Amino acid sequence: MEQTIKLQPIGIFPSDTTTLLHLLNTMTTQAYRYGMIIGRFGKLEGFFTAMDLLQYCMKMGFDYIEDIDQLRAFARMVNKQFTIVTHIPSIKYEWPADTHLLIIKQDNKYMGCIDKATFYEAVAKTQQFQLKHYKTVFQAVPSGIMAVDIQGNITMMNQAGEKISGVPLEKAIGRFITDVVPPKGLLQVLQTGQGQVEKYKVRKRWYISHREPIFDGKQLVGAIGVFEDISKIESLTSELETYRQLVRENEMLMDTSEHGIAIMDPNGDILRQNALFHQFYISIMYEESQRVKFSQALQDIIQNKKTQSTIRMTNRHQQVLDVHFSIITNQEQRTIDRIVVRISNITTTSQHLKKINALQQQLHHVFTLTNDSIVSYSTELTNKIKQIAKVSSSVLIKGAIGTGRSTLAKQIVLNSERKKAPFIEIDCRTKTKNELEYVLFTTTLEGYYLFSLATNGTLYFKNIDYLPYTLQERLASLIEQQASTINIRIMASISTDVSFGQKPNFSEKLYYLINAITFHIPPIAEKPEETKTIIQHFIHLLSEKHHRSITLTADAIQFLLRQQWTENLKEIFSLLERLVLSSHRTLFHAFHIKQLLALQEDISKKSIIVNDILPLKTAVKELEKELLFLLNEKNISYRQMAKILDVNPSTVVRKIRNIKE
Repeated sequence: MEQTIKLQPIGIFPSDTTTLLHLLNTMTTQAYRYGMIIGRFGKLEGFFTAMDLLQYCMKMGFDYIEDIDQLRAFARMVNKQFTIVTHIPSIKYEWPADTHLLIIKQDNKYMGCIDKATFYEAVAKTQQFQLKHYKTVFQAVPSGIMAVDIQGNITMMNQAGEKISGVPLEKAIGRFITDVVPPKGLLQVLQTGQGQVEKYKVRKRWYISHREPIFDGKQLVGAIGVFEDISKIESLTSELETYRQLVRENEMLMDTSEHGIAIMDPNGDILRQNALFHQFYISIMYEESQRVKFSQALQDIIQNKKTQSTIRMTNRHQQVLDVHFSIITNQEQRTIDRIVVRISNITTTSQHLKKINALQQQLHHVFTLTNDSIVSYSTELTNKIKQIAKVSSSVLIKGAIGTGRSTLAKQIVLNSERKKAPFIEIDCRTKTKNELEYVLFTTTLEGYYLFSLATNGTLYFKNIDYLPYTLQERLASLIEQQASTINIRIMASISTDVSFGQKPNFSEKLYYLINAITFHIPPIAEKPEETKTIIQHFIHLLSEKHHRSITLTADAIQFLLRQQWTENLKEIFSLLERLVLSSHRTLFHAFHIKQLLALQEDISKKSIIVNDILPLKTAVKELEKELLFLLNEKNISYRQMAKILDVNPSTVVRKIRNIKE
């Protein structure tokens, strides 16, 4: 506690109106210890003590103390070593070396004085109090404190140090440090002049010591160490690390779990959750009916104190979720502390659903067949279809594009036990290499998605000769792998001749896997009666589709039969639909077809065909899109595309990315 310096009163005497007698009487009656002489113009001439005044009077004789001249002579002898200050200084004030007295003056008024003795007395008392305070703190500190001099002898130790070291203070003071405590850390500090922290073990107990050097100016004079027993802390730290490890393991289990997991308090507030739970929970809370169902189940387990409970829900993503509640109870208070909620996706993950959606868009057909296909086969061919339908061997259908290969494949399935199972048709001619690779080889939680989807059904690879050779090899390996685990019938069709020589155009391995049974479909020119029946069926389909009765004359049908069609029946159907759309009439002759074909020939000679009026910016964008689609079908690199279009490769990449977005 800092001592307050007491202000001493001081006598103030003008030099021109005061005598020595007046000074003597005033100093005596007021018990002033100090007085000061003020000059004619209010200037402080100096100060004197009561003893100074008395000695001067005795020297001059008391008979002359009323003489004003004697006062002036006395005034010339006063002490000039004073300093005027405006406030009472604190003990931290640095007393001026040539000052005997501080005179306090505030607002042009002298308030009193402080002499050097009074000031240092207050300083001494404050230091004594602080020393006592430091000693009390020193002894009260629970950590052991020990100091040594430059020779390594103990100069100071507190009570905690006695207790920890087991050596009384009187036996420790003056002894060499290692004679009292084993560690040599303080000696190392004396050698290096640098502090250190050390954790060490003595017998079965752990200690930690913080050591620092002691300097007198720049001179190293000793070292001090603060040490404490941390055995309990070490034990708690070890236990805490065990708990931390358990927490880390639980966090890892939560984060890597295939279930959504959360811990809730009895109020239903989420304390911890993994990312999957957050996704499921948000999807449940999105719909009011599901949100109410979840809340009711939670309240039911809390109010009835059920050990566990499970409900089934469907979220907005159409995921079927099992929500399982388990309670953690306080056995002593018999209250619920926590509720563990586990959400399991019993259908599939969201990533799996995205793959399904993307693949379903890629697949041409994924359905169960119905018996409404065009059927106009000879008795011999019909019997052959029924025989092949009874077995599950692979079937390869050879024939030109548009000759009804897909229809034949479906008829085989419709006459088999697989008619109610999935029938998946993949047209390898209409897809890019990347699209085919994605459809054929994408995997999900259940395995290869395409084969999983077709389980117990049929996979029909239309135009498999258009499948790139590298993918043919991979598909052959995949068919071999899946054949032993999944019940699927493989069917395929080709329109070109295959070769297996030095430069094969088809995988020999794949060919023999899909060619257990072979069907040959002749061109439509070789089966006019069947083709005529099919054309009549096309007209029937178009009549129903466009809600009008459409008729083709005999000469129109004969004209169609005489023409050479690149894509056979497919091209005929496309032509007939354009014919119906080109006019509102119901009866069509051969010359109507000829007019349409002539118009198509004129249009085909144009590089760009404009069907409608569009904003120029939109038209350019559509043209770019068509060009990029055409180039993409060629399965060439972006650099090759850029060379053809006469632009930078980065431009091609950017525009393709924009189209996909």
